Amino acid sequence: MATTMGTGDFQKLVYPKPFTSWIGLGYTMVPDMVPMVFNVKSSDQSVEEITILEGLGTMVPTSEGESTPYDSLSQGLTKRVTHADYRLAFSVTKNLIRDGKAFSITEKGATELGKSYTETRNRIAFNFMENLFTSGYTSADGAIAISASHPTSVGNMSNVLSTAAALSEASLEQLITQMKDIKNGRGFRIRMRAQKLIVPAELEFEAHRILMSNLRVGTPDNDPNALKDMRKIPGGFSVVDYLDDTTAYYLLTDQSTDGLTFFDRQGLEVNNDTHFDTDNFRVKSHARMSVTIGEWRHILGSEGTGG
Repeated sequence: MATTMGTGDFQKLVYPKPFTSWIGLGYTMVPDMVPMVFNVKSSDQSVEEITILEGLGTMVPTSEGESTPYDSLSQGLTKRVTHADYRLAFSVTKNLIRDGKAFSITEKGATELGKSYTETRNRIAFNFMENLFTSGYTSADGAIAISASHPTSVGNMSNVLSTAAALSEASLEQLITQMKDIKNGRGFRIRMRAQKLIVPAELEFEAHRILMSNLRVGTPDNDPNALKDMRKIPGGFSVVDYLDDTTAYYLLTDQSTDGLTFFDRQGLEVNNDTHFDTDNFRVKSHARMSVTIGEWRHILGSEGTGG
Protein backbone atom coordinates (compact mmCIF):
# COMPACT_ATOMS: atom_id res chain seq x y z
CA MET A 1 0.00 0.00 0.00
CA ALA A 2 1.07 3.60 -0.54
CA THR A 3 3.04 5.10 2.33
CA THR A 4 1.36 8.46 1.82
CA MET A 5 -2.33 8.78 0.98
CA GLY A 6 -3.03 11.14 -1.90
CA THR A 7 -5.80 12.17 -4.30
CA GLY A 8 -5.24 9.08 -6.42
CA ASP A 9 -5.95 6.85 -3.44
CA PHE A 10 -9.25 8.54 -2.50
CA GLN A 11 -10.87 9.70 -5.69
CA LYS A 12 -14.25 9.31 -4.06
CA LEU A 13 -13.31 12.15 -1.74
CA VAL A 14 -12.07 14.38 -4.55
CA TYR A 15 -15.04 13.62 -6.85
CA PRO A 16 -17.78 12.84 -4.34
CA LYS A 17 -20.79 12.30 -6.60
CA PRO A 18 -22.39 9.74 -6.49
CA PHE A 19 -20.32 8.74 -3.44
CA THR A 20 -22.40 8.42 -0.27
CA SER A 21 -20.47 6.59 2.46
CA TRP A 22 -17.58 4.31 3.41
CA ILE A 23 -17.78 0.78 4.71
CA GLY A 24 -15.04 -1.34 6.26
CA LEU A 25 -14.14 0.57 9.42
CA GLY A 26 -17.33 0.55 11.46
CA TYR A 27 -16.86 -2.82 13.11
CA THR A 28 -17.08 -3.35 16.84
CA MET A 29 -13.61 -4.52 17.76
CA VAL A 30 -12.56 -6.97 20.46
CA PRO A 31 -11.71 -4.94 23.57
CA ASP A 32 -8.48 -5.07 25.55
CA MET A 33 -8.59 -8.60 27.00
CA VAL A 34 -5.18 -8.43 28.67
CA PRO A 35 -6.46 -7.51 32.19
CA MET A 36 -8.72 -10.58 32.08
CA VAL A 37 -5.69 -12.86 32.42
CA PHE A 38 -2.56 -10.81 33.13
CA ASN A 39 -1.49 -8.62 36.01
CA VAL A 40 -1.10 -5.26 34.29
CA LYS A 41 1.62 -3.14 35.87
CA SER A 42 3.11 0.22 35.02
CA SER A 43 6.87 0.54 34.65
CA ASP A 44 9.22 3.50 34.92
CA GLN A 45 12.43 1.86 33.72
CA SER A 46 13.77 0.20 30.58
CA VAL A 47 13.82 -3.34 32.04
CA GLU A 48 11.96 -5.16 34.79
CA GLU A 49 13.23 -8.05 36.88
CA ILE A 50 11.47 -10.68 38.97
CA THR A 51 13.74 -12.56 41.38
CA ILE A 52 13.01 -15.70 43.37
CA LEU A 53 13.41 -15.41 47.14
CA GLU A 54 13.49 -18.74 48.95
CA GLY A 55 12.32 -18.74 52.57
CA LEU A 56 13.39 -20.60 55.68
CA GLY A 57 13.07 -24.32 56.25
CA THR A 58 11.33 -26.15 59.10
CA MET A 59 12.38 -25.96 62.72
CA VAL A 60 14.99 -28.50 63.85
CA PRO A 61 14.71 -30.69 66.98
CA THR A 62 17.47 -29.92 69.47
CA SER A 63 18.68 -31.37 72.75
CA GLU A 64 18.60 -29.48 76.02
CA GLY A 65 21.35 -26.90 76.08
CA GLU A 66 22.18 -27.36 72.40
CA SER A 67 22.77 -24.29 70.25
CA THR A 68 19.96 -23.14 68.00
CA PRO A 69 20.63 -24.00 64.35
CA TYR A 70 20.53 -21.19 61.80
CA ASP A 71 19.00 -21.07 58.36
CA SER A 72 18.85 -18.27 55.83
CA LEU A 73 16.68 -16.84 53.12
CA SER A 74 18.32 -17.15 49.73
CA GLN A 75 18.11 -15.33 46.43
CA GLY A 76 17.33 -17.52 43.45
CA LEU A 77 17.21 -16.95 39.70
CA THR A 78 16.05 -13.72 38.12
CA LYS A 79 13.70 -13.25 35.18
CA ARG A 80 14.43 -10.07 33.21
CA VAL A 81 12.19 -8.54 30.57
CA THR A 82 13.09 -5.63 28.29
CA HIS A 83 10.30 -3.43 27.03
CA ALA A 84 9.78 -3.32 23.28
CA ASP A 85 8.78 -0.30 21.19
CA TYR A 86 5.74 -0.47 18.92
CA ARG A 87 4.97 2.21 16.32
CA LEU A 88 2.59 2.91 13.46
CA ALA A 89 1.87 6.01 11.39
CA PHE A 90 0.05 7.33 8.35
CA SER A 91 0.56 10.31 6.04
CA VAL A 92 -1.83 12.41 3.93
CA THR A 93 -0.83 14.78 1.10
CA LYS A 94 -1.72 18.45 1.26
CA ASN A 95 -3.48 18.16 -2.11
CA LEU A 96 -5.84 15.55 -0.76
CA ILE A 97 -6.64 17.83 2.15
CA ARG A 98 -7.30 20.79 -0.16
CA ASP A 99 -9.11 18.96 -2.95
CA GLY A 100 -11.22 16.64 -0.85
CA LYS A 101 -12.23 15.94 2.69
CA ALA A 102 -9.07 14.40 3.98
CA PHE A 103 -9.67 15.64 7.52
CA SER A 104 -12.35 12.96 7.78
CA ILE A 105 -9.72 10.43 6.68
CA THR A 106 -7.24 11.70 9.29
CA GLU A 107 -9.90 11.48 11.98
CA LYS A 108 -10.68 7.93 10.97
CA GLY A 109 -6.96 7.16 10.82
CA ALA A 110 -6.40 8.43 14.35
CA THR A 111 -9.22 6.19 15.55
CA GLU A 112 -7.65 3.28 13.70
CA LEU A 113 -4.35 3.87 15.49
CA GLY A 114 -6.18 3.37 18.77
CA LYS A 115 -7.66 0.11 17.48
CA SER A 116 -4.22 -1.00 16.31
CA TYR A 117 -2.85 -0.39 19.79
CA THR A 118 -5.50 -2.55 21.44
CA GLU A 119 -5.11 -5.30 18.86
CA THR A 120 -1.33 -5.25 19.31
CA ARG A 121 -1.64 -5.62 23.10
CA ASN A 122 -3.96 -8.59 22.73
CA ARG A 123 -1.74 -10.34 20.21
CA ILE A 124 1.43 -9.83 22.26
CA ALA A 125 -0.15 -11.13 25.45
CA PHE A 126 -1.95 -14.17 24.15
CA ASN A 127 0.71 -15.27 21.71
CA PHE A 128 2.95 -15.38 24.78
CA MET A 129 0.34 -17.32 26.75
CA GLU A 130 -0.12 -19.94 24.03
CA ASN A 131 3.61 -20.63 24.04
CA LEU A 132 3.89 -21.31 27.78
CA PHE A 133 4.21 -25.05 27.06
CA THR A 134 7.13 -24.32 24.71
CA SER A 135 10.89 -24.26 25.15
CA GLY A 136 12.13 -20.69 25.41
CA TYR A 137 9.09 -19.45 27.32
CA THR A 138 10.28 -19.80 30.88
CA SER A 139 9.21 -18.64 34.32
CA ALA A 140 11.62 -17.11 36.83
CA ASP A 141 13.02 -20.52 37.80
CA GLY A 142 14.32 -21.09 34.26
CA ALA A 143 11.93 -23.96 33.49
CA ILE A 144 9.31 -24.03 30.74
CA ALA A 145 6.47 -22.01 32.24
CA ILE A 146 3.88 -24.81 32.14
CA SER A 147 5.76 -28.05 32.69
CA ALA A 148 6.51 -30.87 35.13
CA SER A 149 10.09 -29.75 35.72
CA HIS A 150 10.03 -26.69 37.98
CA PRO A 151 13.15 -27.10 40.14
CA THR A 152 13.07 -26.53 43.91
CA SER A 153 15.31 -27.56 46.80
CA VAL A 154 12.88 -30.40 47.53
CA GLY A 155 12.58 -31.70 43.96
CA ASN A 156 10.74 -30.84 40.76
CA MET A 157 7.15 -29.63 40.82
CA SER A 158 4.51 -29.54 38.11
CA ASN A 159 1.82 -27.17 36.87
CA VAL A 160 0.83 -29.23 33.82
CA LEU A 161 -1.86 -31.90 33.72
CA SER A 162 -0.04 -35.16 34.45
CA THR A 163 -1.61 -36.90 31.44
CA ALA A 164 -2.72 -34.69 28.56
CA ALA A 165 -6.49 -34.77 28.22
CA ALA A 166 -9.27 -32.84 26.54
CA LEU A 167 -11.20 -30.35 28.62
CA SER A 168 -13.64 -32.25 30.81
CA GLU A 169 -14.99 -32.46 34.31
CA ALA A 170 -12.42 -35.15 35.10
CA SER A 171 -9.44 -33.20 33.72
CA LEU A 172 -10.34 -30.07 35.70
CA GLU A 173 -10.76 -32.13 38.86
CA GLN A 174 -7.33 -33.67 38.23
CA LEU A 175 -5.69 -30.26 37.80
CA ILE A 176 -7.28 -29.00 41.01
CA THR A 177 -6.15 -32.13 42.84
CA GLN A 178 -2.61 -31.69 41.53
CA MET A 179 -2.49 -28.27 43.18
CA LYS A 180 -2.19 -29.99 46.53
CA ASP A 181 1.24 -31.25 45.48
CA ILE A 182 2.52 -27.76 44.68
CA LYS A 183 4.55 -26.31 47.56
CA ASN A 184 6.87 -23.40 48.10
CA GLY A 185 10.59 -23.64 47.37
CA ARG A 186 11.35 -25.23 50.75
CA GLY A 187 8.58 -27.79 50.53
CA PHE A 188 5.97 -26.03 52.71
CA ARG A 189 2.37 -26.66 51.76
CA ILE A 190 0.66 -23.53 50.51
CA ARG A 191 -2.99 -22.60 50.39
CA MET A 192 -3.29 -22.53 46.61
CA ARG A 193 -6.71 -22.26 44.99
CA ALA A 194 -8.02 -22.14 41.42
CA GLN A 195 -9.67 -18.87 40.46
CA LYS A 196 -10.68 -18.91 36.79
CA LEU A 197 -10.69 -21.20 33.76
CA ILE A 198 -9.37 -19.70 30.51
CA VAL A 199 -10.43 -21.31 27.22
CA PRO A 200 -10.39 -20.58 23.47
CA ALA A 201 -13.64 -19.94 21.63
CA GLU A 202 -13.84 -23.58 20.54
CA LEU A 203 -14.18 -24.73 24.17
CA GLU A 204 -16.66 -22.09 25.32
CA PHE A 205 -19.77 -24.26 25.29
CA GLU A 206 -18.07 -27.24 26.88
CA ALA A 207 -16.70 -25.01 29.64
CA HIS A 208 -20.20 -23.67 30.27
CA ARG A 209 -21.67 -27.15 30.51
CA ILE A 210 -18.92 -28.34 32.86
CA LEU A 211 -19.06 -25.41 35.27
CA MET A 212 -22.69 -24.34 35.11
CA SER A 213 -24.70 -27.57 35.00
CA ASN A 214 -26.46 -28.47 38.24
CA LEU A 215 -25.74 -32.16 37.72
CA ARG A 216 -22.73 -33.95 36.26
CA VAL A 217 -22.29 -33.48 32.53
CA GLY A 218 -22.84 -36.38 30.14
CA THR A 219 -23.85 -39.02 32.68
CA PRO A 220 -27.22 -40.65 33.36
CA ASP A 221 -26.58 -40.52 37.11
CA ASN A 222 -28.22 -38.08 39.46
CA ASP A 223 -24.86 -36.90 40.80
CA PRO A 224 -24.26 -33.28 41.78
CA ASN A 225 -21.80 -31.15 39.84
CA ALA A 226 -19.03 -31.03 42.46
CA LEU A 227 -17.03 -28.34 40.66
CA LYS A 228 -20.02 -26.02 40.80
CA ASP A 229 -21.38 -26.97 44.23
CA MET A 230 -17.99 -26.72 45.93
CA ARG A 231 -17.09 -23.49 44.08
CA LYS A 232 -13.76 -24.96 43.07
CA ILE A 233 -13.40 -22.38 40.28
CA PRO A 234 -15.14 -19.34 41.81
CA GLY A 235 -14.30 -17.00 38.92
CA GLY A 236 -16.01 -19.25 36.41
CA PHE A 237 -14.48 -19.17 32.93
CA SER A 238 -13.44 -16.58 30.39
CA VAL A 239 -13.18 -17.00 26.63
CA VAL A 240 -10.13 -15.42 24.99
CA ASP A 241 -10.69 -14.90 21.27
CA TYR A 242 -6.96 -14.67 20.60
CA LEU A 243 -6.15 -18.23 21.67
CA ASP A 244 -5.64 -20.08 18.38
CA ASP A 245 -4.88 -23.45 19.98
CA THR A 246 -8.34 -25.02 19.97
CA THR A 247 -7.61 -27.69 22.61
CA ALA A 248 -5.42 -26.04 25.28
CA TYR A 249 -6.97 -24.67 28.47
CA TYR A 250 -5.65 -23.00 31.59
CA LEU A 251 -6.47 -22.55 35.27
CA LEU A 252 -5.45 -19.29 36.88
CA THR A 253 -4.76 -19.44 40.61
CA ASP A 254 -4.61 -17.01 43.50
CA GLN A 255 -0.78 -17.10 43.43
CA SER A 256 -0.73 -14.23 40.99
CA THR A 257 1.22 -11.21 42.28
CA ASP A 258 4.12 -11.78 39.89
CA GLY A 259 2.68 -14.49 37.67
CA LEU A 260 1.55 -13.62 34.16
CA THR A 261 2.49 -9.96 33.95
CA PHE A 262 1.96 -7.32 31.29
CA PHE A 263 4.15 -4.24 31.74
CA ASP A 264 3.04 -0.87 30.39
CA ARG A 265 6.17 1.25 30.09
CA GLN A 266 4.41 3.82 27.94
CA GLY A 267 0.77 3.84 26.96
CA LEU A 268 -0.46 4.88 23.54
CA GLU A 269 1.00 8.23 22.49
CA VAL A 270 -0.26 9.90 19.28
CA ASN A 271 1.45 12.90 17.69
CA ASN A 272 1.14 14.75 14.40
CA ASP A 273 3.11 17.23 12.33
CA THR A 274 3.47 18.60 8.81
CA HIS A 275 6.55 17.56 6.83
CA PHE A 276 8.37 20.74 5.73
CA ASP A 277 9.60 19.52 2.33
CA THR A 278 6.38 17.84 1.11
CA ASP A 279 3.61 19.49 3.20
CA ASN A 280 2.34 15.99 3.94
CA PHE A 281 0.29 15.76 7.14
CA ARG A 282 1.58 12.88 9.30
CA VAL A 283 0.16 11.15 12.35
CA LYS A 284 2.15 8.61 14.34
CA SER A 285 1.59 6.37 17.36
CA HIS A 286 4.08 4.92 19.82
CA ALA A 287 3.88 2.59 22.83
CA ARG A 288 6.30 0.52 24.90
CA MET A 289 5.25 -2.70 26.58
CA SER A 290 6.33 -6.21 27.45
CA VAL A 291 4.96 -9.48 28.79
CA THR A 292 6.51 -12.08 31.08
CA ILE A 293 5.84 -14.72 33.72
CA GLY A 294 7.64 -14.88 37.03
CA GLU A 295 5.65 -17.07 39.43
CA TRP A 296 4.70 -20.29 37.62
CA ARG A 297 2.22 -21.17 40.37
CA HIS A 298 -0.09 -18.54 38.91
CA ILE A 299 -1.19 -20.87 36.11
CA LEU A 300 -1.80 -24.56 35.47
CA GLY A 301 -2.72 -26.00 32.10
CA SER A 302 -3.07 -28.74 29.58
CA GLU A 303 -2.46 -28.70 25.86
CA GLY A 304 -5.50 -30.94 25.48
CA THR A 305 -5.73 -33.67 22.88
CA GLY A 306 -6.77 -33.95 19.27
CA GLY A 307 -5.63 -30.45 18.29
